[in-house]
Amino acid sequence: VDGWRVVVEFNERDVAIDFSRFFRTHLYPEKPFTIHVIINPKSGKGNGLRLYQNTIKPILDASPHTITAHTTTHPAHATELARSLLLIKDDAIVTVGGDGVLNEVVNGLLSRTDISPSDVSLGIIPCGSGNGLAASIGTPTVKLACKSIVKGHTTPLDVIKFIQPDEEGGPSLTRHGVLAVAAASVADIDIKSEFLRWLGSLRFTLYAVYLIAIRKNYSLTFTTPEIEEDTPASGKVDFFVSTSVSHIAEMTNIAPSARPSDGLLHTQWLPSEASSRLTLIKLFNQIESNTGEHVLSPQPTVESTSSTSVDVDCCEDTIVTLDGEPMPSKPFKLVCLPRKLRLIVPP
Repeated sequence: VDGWRVVVEFNERDVAIDFSRFFRTHLYPEKPFTIHVIINPKSGKGNGLRLYQNTIKPILDASPHTITAHTTTHPAHATELARSLLLIKDDAIVTVGGDGVLNEVVNGLLSRTDISPSDVSLGIIPCGSGNGLAASIGTPTVKLACKSIVKGHTTPLDVIKFIQPDEEGGPSLTRHGVLAVAAASVADIDIKSEFLRWLGSLRFTLYAVYLIAIRKNYSLTFTTPEIEEDTPASGKVDFFVSTSVSHIAEMTNIAPSARPSDGLLHTQWLPSEASSRLTLIKLFNQIESNTGEHVLSPQPTVESTSSTSVDVDCCEDTIVTLDGEPMPSKPFKLVCLPRKLRLIVPP
């Protein structure tokens, strides 16, 4: 995995067999499983497929697991694959890409009725712009992620359920995520910086600077079971995020106390009346430091709460994202579905 090749020679066949059995027992799970790899060739800087062929595939092929690979060719293709793949208990679906392709897989898997979603493991090999979930579980690099996947150790994973009622009384829009719902400046940065995707994660920083310079205002109100409507949480905000994990990007430790299966949505906001250009500069500098200082310091820059659900009302010009993917700018409700999925993590 780290570029070394070790050759061990034995004089007796039985000794070699015993050594091989011992090695595999400690390196891999006792029971090999099938890994369905879904590759987004356009992820990050557009090197997903090349990364798979040159680095990821040799590592996975060296394991005793059965490997199948699928490359996405159009939007929502990963959802179609996750919905139609022949899956049995203990199989794994591994994404090569960013948080967007993982979100598609999650929605495809949760739409199935032939198998329980928690019977299938999810794995992430990060090569997107954000890579928030990979950073949250301690596999921020491709090789670390590959090591974890071949070992197959898993932990429960909460799911964010996004519900948006139809204004004309039709069926509600329901989507699922495993990272975060963002609105106001956070979502603005994520979506409007798409034209800078070739810069990787630097695009977020550059667009944040632009937003601070133009000082754009947003209108968004929300309530949780812990917050009443007449509190400062209700009103205009410049910053809003509700997450189920610690990182919303590789270098963005947004909610340090969050754990993938704690059953909570960790919501943060910055009221407009408490905001200024200097406050926003301070906030984004703190977030970029990856320390969680914006919420952990004795005088935190943002307000925060943890709850099992959040109700949000927003204007039509407010950008809303779920795991970095744009959603309609309409009122919505978030509900945490505890331990709904199973995620491959480092042992």
